[in-house]
Amino acid sequence: MGVHALFIISKAGGLVYSQEFVPRETGISANDYLVLLSTFHGLFALSNEVAPRGRETTSGIREFSTAKTKAACLETPTGLKMLLLASLDHKADLQAMLGDVYQLYADYVLKSPLVNPDQPIRAPLFADAVKERLGY
Repeated sequence: MGVHALFIISKAGGLVYSQEFVPRETGISANDYLVLLSTFHGLFALSNEVAPRGRETTSGIREFSTAKTKAACLETPTGLKMLLLASLDHKADLQAMLGDVYQLYADYVLKSPLVNPDQPIRAPLFADAVKERLGY
């Protein structure tokens, strides 16, 4: 089935970007997504505190899966978190895809003088580039 959705969460835990690639079949509302993502932000912060130190990366949550979905998270050096949801049968490396999305974020969002990093991302060129990279 492929990639379901991409979410970008600010350092403070606010949702700054979301893009769904398949229609919602689960009945999850936009409000439910906000609750889930803020919960993820809290769990990420907690896991980051208990993660072993002294390794190359100390990010707490990198990947997890449920009965129907797998997810990958990339934390940027500035504290931004990118969360990619995909079906269990998706074979591509989600961490590599997130790295590509981060490169697109740097090119299309960070280099724009009109963008405040803590505000919602409204960059059509970024959205189009993400769709193309993720195969949609």
